Amino acid sequence: MSSEYWDTCLFIAYLKDSVDERPAVDTVDALLRSAQKRERLIVVSTLVLAELRHRPIYDETRYRTIRDIFYTSRSYVRVVVLNPRLADLASTIGAEHNNLSPMDAVHVATALTEKVDALLTLDGKHEHGRRRTGDLLDFNEQIGNPPLKIQVPQVPLNTQIRMPGGIQWG
Repeated sequence: MSSEYWDTCLFIAYLKDSVDERPAVDTVDALLRSAQKRERLIVVSTLVLAELRHRPIYDETRYRTIRDIFYTSRSYVRVVVLNPRLADLASTIGAEHNNLSPMDAVHVATALTEKVDALLTLDGKHEHGRRRTGDLLDFNEQIGNPPLKIQVPQVPLNTQIRMPGGIQWG
């Protein structure tokens, strides 16, 4: 089973579910279904809770569902608490890579500590010119030993896109 650290932007794209975000929504939906089948482990930081500020444009049901993963034990999701050790590592990483935002440094530190196969993000993917962050994708295989893969999520093979009604967490 592969393990993937999810950056907050995946959840935000999923919550917006706008026309611009449709490809990301479909991909996240497929990855969630794959995780439910125990084909992958999703690793997330409690930092995501702080970054997921409620917005009127968010799908309310999905917002509650995403927040629920932090409070309900699921075998396919590992929630990692941002503790002083991780914060110190993030600070060190940020000092070595000063173009990396503090939040992204926390995500990278958590992914490295959890030894995931890849950190999945949309940061740095500027198709619509709207991403505001520090091009996290530019740091692919530049941080850590072994180097951390930082990549855009891909739809798993043999996965149908979009279930009617979206993903059902179980």
